[in-house]
Amino acid sequence: MTREKPKNNYASFRKVKSREDFFSDWVEENLKQMKKSDKDKLYHNYTVKCKVFQRDGFKCQNTECKWPDSPLTFHHIKFQRNNGGWTERNGVTVCNTCHQAFHRCKRGLVFADTGYLPAHIRGHTFRETRDKKKDMKKLLVEMKALRKKLKYELKDTNDNIRLEYVVILLKWLEEDWDY
Repeated sequence: MTREKPKNNYASFRKVKSREDFFSDWVEENLKQMKKSDKDKLYHNYTVKCKVFQRDGFKCQNTECKWPDSPLTFHHIKFQRNNGGWTERNGVTVCNTCHQAFHRCKRGLVFADTGYLPAHIRGHTFRETRDKKKDMKKLLVEMKALRKKLKYELKDTNDNIRLEYVVILLKWLEEDWDY
């Protein structure tokens, strides 16, 4: 899906376009292939981003930002992977440099105690932490051993899997795999 990228003055976000205007510069073939629900979601996300950028004055809201010329982006306060939606209350404008540093656990995001920001982030600092990376080779060896053990134990029987193996498997499935 190709469309023109907006220039750095964020003109396409200064005034919320109508749905028709929003999709007018999209390639017609691509639009025909898209489901209505996908178009609805794209347009909704665009309108929320417009409103958040306008609310935040088209400036990075991280008070410790040292890169005022870095392109702006929409940051989800509650991450999408944790059911954080595209809402004005769940969004804040930050520059791409601060955003990348935050998600790489290099810097925090510090927000001023100003009236226009959502109340739940005013004056707060957010930091992302990441556990030590997993040793994938070790993990694969452990899982292979577990599979062999399960296969051997269940080979000639109709018994259920022992509870301890289910617990091990569930713990493994709960891990946040970042490789």
